[in-house]
Order: sequence, then structure tokens, then C-alpha cells
Amino acid sequence: MVARVLHGAGSQGATVQTPEPQIRPPGYPLILAALAFVDSGVARGLACAGEPPEGCADGFPFLSVVIVQTLAAIFALFLIYRLAWRLSGSREVAIITLLLAFVWGRYADFTGNLFAHTFYQLGVVASLYLLVPPGRDLTVGRAFAAGAIAGFTALIEPAFIVVAAVAALLLAVWTRASAKGLAAWFVAGCAVSILLILTLAYGAGYDPQGIARHMTWSLAERVAFNKLDGAYWWAAVLLPIPVFGPLFSVFFSNAVIDSFGYYTPGTFVFDGTTRILPAALAQPGDAWSQLFWLVRTHVFGEPVGYLASTAALLMRGICAGGALIALIGIFDVRPMLRWARIGPRYDSTLLIVILTGTLLVAGTLLTSNPIYLHPMLAFVYAYAFAFVAGGR
Repeated sequence: MVARVLHGAGSQGATVQTPEPQIRPPGYPLILAALAFVDSGVARGLACAGEPPEGCADGFPFLSVVIVQTLAAIFALFLIYRLAWRLSGSREVAIITLLLAFVWGRYADFTGNLFAHTFYQLGVVASLYLLVPPGRDLTVGRAFAAGAIAGFTALIEPAFIVVAAVAALLLAVWTRASAKGLAAWFVAGCAVSILLILTLAYGAGYDPQGIARHMTWSLAERVAFNKLDGAYWWAAVLLPIPVFGPLFSVFFSNAVIDSFGYYTPGTFVFDGTTRILPAALAQPGDAWSQLFWLVRTHVFGEPVGYLASTAALLMRGICAGGALIALIGIFDVRPMLRWARIGPRYDSTLLIVILTGTLLVAGTLLTSNPIYLHPMLAFVYAYAFAFVAGGR
């Protein structure tokens, strides 16, 4: 039963049709499998969702999933509030940060959908939150827990493993000599979490190479933007800018604007999913070999297009992570760091900004920067605005 649910949860949405080959990381499928184990309605829903033509015609069987995802979003927002309070020492700054992050950070947008986004957002927020201790020193337990959550988050969205690596490096460099072992505890927590979850998933029928295939999928969508040139490049840079994007849109044709949508014919990501991804998966060898073929062919093999599109996708990531607050908060990040330098929490504040920026860079280089990928950007923008406006 668990194996069947795990296979079904691994495909797009909640369908019982096993993807051939599996192309999803195991994190969210394993969560759905666990919920199906305790809630027969979820198991029934996963079994019938792919049945044509109507799927589950006798009601909505995923209520418990939506409830758990809603609680996850609420908990993520609570951690956002606690993190802002911990960094600033001000309840007022924390409340303003929470409200702005809630309005512009899309923390509640994905709770009703059967996708991994809400749990990914919680994982990102929780792992970074644990790296900011209540006192001045990070404890072994918090370092291990932060690594464990980072490892689990990387099994929801593999690009996050880059953030985990940078976090371990910063812990090794920044902590005082007597606490250098914290980086090792962080890495240990990350490794234990990944090995445990992969063991559970493998025992339930999951193919670990699905992680590599998911990375191939994300990179295939990314390198589809290598074709950006002329009006398409300028549109990619200008259209994501909040408020001004719609004004700039009058300079571009509908075909250019529509090409930046999601999974409809004519869009870049559709081209990556339907043309480049199948070509990669058709290569001989295992899933990792296919990923390396994609890198050789479309990254190193198309360096001009790849590098030229990086600026456009970076802008897409910068703005998508915070919507309107990005237009204001991005200019407050530098003064916020300058003012925070005189306080006791400067190192922690800088750590959060660096790790958030690391995920932005990883998303730009490895993915097409989908809208859910950067939950901490909204926090950084909102916190910078609240911190500077509050004169902290």
C-alpha cells in the first residue's frame, strides 16, 4: 500500500499513474505516503485521482493533507516572526516583517494544492531559523537539527543542497575555535536525514535516481532560456519588475509576453519539458549520466546563451521572491546590514542574507527560478524595510 501511494505521489499532483521513469524527489511523496498510512481517505484519493474521466467523484479526499499543509504555512510564518524578533530585538519590527512577509511572500498560496511547495517553504525557513540561536552561541543540538531539516528540504527541492553546503562552510569559517565542530554536526545532521529518508523511500519502492531526473528536469527548463535574444531578453529582464513590469509590457508583443508563462505551448519552460528533457532522458546510461550530458550539451556547449540568460533569470528570481516588497526592500538590504553592524546580531543577520542569496544564485543557475523557490527573499526584503523604517 505504501509503495503504491509513494509511486502515485511521485508524479505531478496526486495521480496513481507511476511516472516512467520516476522524476520526483522523495520528500513530498513520502509525506503523502505517511498521511495515507494514517488517513484512509488520502490513500483512497491517491488511488482514484488518476482514474478517468472524473477521478474521485465522491468528494474531496485530501482534507487532511490541506490541513497539515495549512498548519505548515502557519508554522513557517511563526518562525518568520520569531526570526525577525531574534535578529532585531524589537517586537514592532517583527510584527511588521510578519505582516509584509504574509502579504507578499506567498506563504499561504500553495496550501490547498497537492504539491511540495508549502513543506519546502517550511523547510527553508526552519533550517535557517535554527542557525540563529537565542543566545550568542549556536549549540550542537541546533546545528544538528538545522542540518537534518536542510537535508530533508533538499529531498523536496534538490537545489537547496547548495545552501546546506554553504551553511556548513560558513559555520566552519565563522564560529570560534572551540566551536568549529558545529559545522561537522550540521553536516552529520544533513547526512543522517538524507540517508534515513532515502532508506525509507527505497524500501517503499522509490528509485533514488529520481532525484537526478528531477535535477535534469529543472535544468532542462533552465537551459531552454538559452535562446533568449533581442526583445525576449529585454522582456525577461523588465517584465518581472513589480509595478513597472505591466508598464513595460506595452513595448512587447503578446507572443513575447506569453513565452514566459508556465507549461503551455510556446513558453520556454514548455519547450524545456517537452523537447530538451526527453532528449536528455533518451541518452544512454543512468540518470546521473543523463544529467551530465545535459550540462555538457546545454551549459558548457552553449556558454554564450547560458550566461546571457543568467541576468534575466536572476531578475526573475529577485522579483518573484517578494513581489511589491521586493521593489522597496531590495534598496534597504544594504543600509540594514550597515546599521546592524553595530548590534550583537550582525553575524546572524549577515548569515541569513548570504544563505538567501545563495539560494537565489543556485535557483538562477540550476532552475528556471519558479515562483515558490525563494521563500526567504520576502523575509529579507520585509525585515530590511521594517528594520530601516523603524530606525533600529
